[in-house]
Amino acid sequence: MVLVTGCGTARRHPTVCVRSARPTLASHLQVPVSAVSQVVSKGGNEMPQCVLTATRPGQPPVRVTVNLDNGPQPYFRLERTAVEASQQFGTERLYAAPELIMGLGLDADWFPDANNVETTNGVKLITATIAWPGSSEAQRRALSVAIARRFIGRIHHNPNAGY
Repeated sequence: MVLVTGCGTARRHPTVCVRSARPTLASHLQVPVSAVSQVVSKGGNEMPQCVLTATRPGQPPVRVTVNLDNGPQPYFRLERTAVEASQQFGTERLYAAPELIMGLGLDADWFPDANNVETTNGVKLITATIAWPGSSEAQRRALSVAIARRFIGRIHHNPNAGY
């Protein structure tokens, strides 16, 4: 006879897709929430991401990919990315500079050439990337900000603290 016992606590897995993301995307596109699907996957950086896809009759789908990078120093990495993207090495700018977004996380920037917003709550670097064929830059920016806002969670005001 073999007796198997176990003790300890169940490991908590972080939430990747937040409940309010699907309704936010549906509202922006004026489609029912049932037209928005979500899938959890792993990004090219090996970090978890939530992929939201909205289907619209007679139009191409809209996809929002939210990558949740829990690597070290998210605030520093966000700042470094914005500074590097702002640099100009000649008289003519070859790509659009990032645009500061006030009131989103500890800091946030819109990167027009990448169609994404990057922000942080001090623990995670959150990147919301938009694929919306036929939309304007203003529409993509507004949608990425609205979606990223859903993933911020609690703000950790000391971005240099070791979490």
